[in-house]
Amino acid sequence: MLANLDPFASFTTEQSGPASTEYQPSTLLWDYFTRYANDALATIKAALLAMSYYERILTRLASGDTLSAEEPEIAELVAKLGISNTISVVQLAIAQFETQMQDAWEFPKALKRLGKHAVTIHPQRLEHLPRYTVKFMYPSLSTKVNVLIETAGENIRLYIDAGKNSMRAQLALADLGQQLTWIALSSK
Repeated sequence: MLANLDPFASFTTEQSGPASTEYQPSTLLWDYFTRYANDALATIKAALLAMSYYERILTRLASGDTLSAEEPEIAELVAKLGISNTISVVQLAIAQFETQMQDAWEFPKALKRLGKHAVTIHPQRLEHLPRYTVKFMYPSLSTKVNVLIETAGENIRLYIDAGKNSMRAQLALADLGQQLTWIALSSK
């Protein structure tokens, strides 16, 4: 019954459109954007876990606990810097993990120059990971390619659409695939 409440519970990636009438994107595009989404979610999960840890440390330090029994590294830092400076270091660490979370969905600069990129965050009160909607529009010479990534927890729904005209779609998707290949080759 609970699985019916979550629209993404039964899959990790999904291809859109009927396979017989529309051109399907290449494996390169599916792999690239799926890997991009999985990497972003892994970064966000790691940052959330670290932030939770440091927030608990911050709470205990603010109450005057030196954490000498449980966290010898933190206790050593308290002994060297004092509690107030250690609190500043922990706050800085939390801020860095928040930045990591915000930057997790950023495209490489070369890819951002090619099209329009937008990320929307949908926090859910009872879920650990917020839901994300990532949109990318690539305007090729033949038609535009729309990429939509939606997440729910660790589940990913991926749509790649280049329109109904099969020939234009093939050209646009091949062009985007070429651009991704050039970006990958030039970044190494």
